Amino acid sequence: MTEVYITFRSLTRAQLAAAVLAQARIDARFLRAPEPIARQGCAYALLLRHSNLRPAVYALRKGGAGFERVFARGMGGRFQELWL
Repeated sequence: MTEVYITFRSLTRAQLAAAVLAQARIDARFLRAPEPIARQGCAYALLLRHSNLRPAVYALRKGGAGFERVFARGMGGRFQELWL
């Protein structure tokens, strides 16, 4: 399974996004962004399954919870930015 990280610059935005996803019944875990992502200016992230990515992005956009970037972390542990 590929992990997906949706990133945010602020704690407040990440908390709002977590609430939006919870209301949409999409499982996501709130956390500090891993170091390789944090170096790119994103301090907080929501971790979710790749299969939930499209519904999560839709819910966040519909709910007005803007996010910064989206990264996938593959089996080898490397991060790759996803362009949506």
